[in-house]
Amino acid sequence: MRWSSLVAIALTLASTGAGAAMYKWTGSDGRVEYGQFPPPGVQAERISASGTTKKVEPQKVTPPEQRVDELEAEQHKQDEQDKEAAEREQRAAQRARNCETARKNLAVLKEEGHHRVRLPDGTVTHLSDEEKQQRIARNEQAIKDNDCQ
Repeated sequence: MRWSSLVAIALTLASTGAGAAMYKWTGSDGRVEYGQFPPPGVQAERISASGTTKKVEPQKVTPPEQRVDELEAEQHKQDEQDKEAAEREQRAAQRARNCETARKNLAVLKEEGHHRVRLPDGTVTHLSDEEKQQRIARNEQAIKDNDCQ
């Protein structure tokens, strides 16, 4: 009974360690050390079950304060990009409104007949042919300036 218990224990120990990776590295005091997790920033070798080793690149050690700074910089950059995108959308919407207004004004100005306009002081007057042509030119230029399609 004693012999079978030892065999069962040995098999249990062998099977639990088979799936775990083991590493070998040289410590700061020059001694060779072994373990499942090599310390960050240390050149280590992974040891296979057959005893062969494979070099593993050291993990990059980033202090938490530096990581926080990096994340804040990333967030700031994303906020700036979002702000620029919103500004582009606003400019595009304003250009579309400008186009619509210029087209409507141009259509009205090209109609035959006299055109009345309300002056800033509230009085109403008729446009002369020269004023009408100036306003037509201004609206045509607004259409070009706003890249109206």
